[in-house]
Amino acid sequence: MLLLFSVKLYLTAYENVDLKNLTDTVEAVTGEEVDVDDMKTILGNMGIELTDKELTELVNNLPVDDGKVYQKRLLDAIKFLKGGKIDSRKVDTVLGNMGINLTEKELEDLTQNLPVDVNGKVDLRKVMNEMKYFTGDKVDINKLQSVLGNLGIELMPNELLNLLKTLPVNADGKVYQKRLMKGMKSLEQGNVDVNKLDTLLENLGIKVTEEEFMDLTERLPDDSEKKVKLNKLIKELSAVLGEEVDISDLEDALKDMGIEVTYDDYLHLVKTLPLDAEGKVYKKRLLDGIKTIKRGKVDINNLDKFLENMGIELSEKELEDFSKDLPVDVDEKVDLKNMMPRMKDFTGEKVDARDLKNVLGDMGIEVNDKECVELLTLLPVDGDKKVFRNRLLTGLKSFKGGKIDISNLNTILGNMGIKLKNKELQSVIQNQPVDANENVPLKKVMDDVKAVTGKLKLTVNI
Repeated sequence: MLLLFSVKLYLTAYENVDLKNLTDTVEAVTGEEVDVDDMKTILGNMGIELTDKELTELVNNLPVDDGKVYQKRLLDAIKFLKGGKIDSRKVDTVLGNMGINLTEKELEDLTQNLPVDVNGKVDLRKVMNEMKYFTGDKVDINKLQSVLGNLGIELMPNELLNLLKTLPVNADGKVYQKRLMKGMKSLEQGNVDVNKLDTLLENLGIKVTEEEFMDLTERLPDDSEKKVKLNKLIKELSAVLGEEVDISDLEDALKDMGIEVTYDDYLHLVKTLPLDAEGKVYKKRLLDGIKTIKRGKVDINNLDKFLENMGIELSEKELEDFSKDLPVDVDEKVDLKNMMPRMKDFTGEKVDARDLKNVLGDMGIEVNDKECVELLTLLPVDGDKKVFRNRLLTGLKSFKGGKIDISNLNTILGNMGIKLKNKELQSVIQNQPVDANENVPLKKVMDDVKAVTGKLKLTVNI
């Protein structure tokens, strides 16, 4: 019954089914089943040690049917488990039990990078992260220079020799391409053809936006031959995307940032974060991922630290404004979802608070001197007498003063980051009490916008 339901669900979700994905789905719900009550013993026999808490988390995230789960589903789930230990002397046994077979050189290469604790144990997640380099296509080392050349990498003979010394080349003269790219990135030797930069980044597992790519290329030295040192490229990548975090250290990285996540959200991040050839994620991508999680929490006492890690540095007055009326639970924690809208208020450009009347005038909003002073008292102005433009826009939503020209309403709302459909706009316009100068009260407009849309939406990117 579970098999039939799983396959039907998969077929319903996609009109055109990829045969490999369908095969993987069927394989996951066929084969030997494991009794949940025996899971700890079975994993122990495989060489995997879990605490009771880790075992409970694992079971809660498995599709259990009548007290049983398919063994393949169990093994797949283990790959993403954030806990678990393995005896460092039994890594090959554990991998073999999971259906992963490495050559002697590959196993030696994998294990030499594993940190072993005082009890001779290694973290399961560290092993799984290192395993990623031994999957996918292989490269013939006799064609290594040609392969690297196609990627835009040029190595001197001594640099090529240094690279080969670090690679676990098998008896057939081949090495996994992912392991090769990891070796290239960590060695940081050689030159890169800037004309093939996009190809190299793709093979290194580094995805960048068009804007980030332009930023990166502008940072690279202007060379007539269009060449750049690989180590320089790696350095500038960090400048554009932030420092790197090893995915096997994700739990600790989140704690350092002051963020607590549920097990489901942790799994979501591990499975969806874009990793480079070294199994690392750039901080900018990690922050993007954090914005998508549903049930994260932050200690209110570590709020400034969290915001700083999110790239938001606030003055004392701005932090006080950010914290005001945040819903805090009995453990002094704040839901991440409640902070995201506020974080948008404290990003982007700042405007001069001393010139606020003209700033608003440029947006199409007219205020008198008294109203300008009143608005300033509601805004967190920093030591340089500036305020975030986005925070100003949010403040205007509840401001009781100000007027706007009804004939320019759509443009003015656009300047405020508010986008209305044509029907909504006409509904707002028809409901306005226009004075002799064709002006209408800002508050009345804001109330009517909220009425037609259900809430005031500010189009702001963070």
